[in-house]
Amino acid sequence: MNLTQNSCSLETPTDEFERKFIGGAGFGTYYLFKETKPGIDPLGPENKIMFMAGPSLAILLRSSRNAVVTKSP
Repeated sequence: MNLTQNSCSLETPTDEFERKFIGGAGFGTYYLFKETKPGIDPLGPENKIMFMAGPSLAILLRSSRNAVVTKSP
């Protein structure tokens, strides 16, 4: 979801992607490196904060682990 542009998008990861970047923390780390430039200010507006659900959410709704991923100062 992009709050600046008031839009959201849906991406369907491949099986290979899911095996390579396991769980919410892996997915979040991948997207953080993909969508932010090197050397950004951690407290600046270019930084992103991502709330990612773990893989067990699809199987057991009450046993999911969540991850919050961002660049830290």
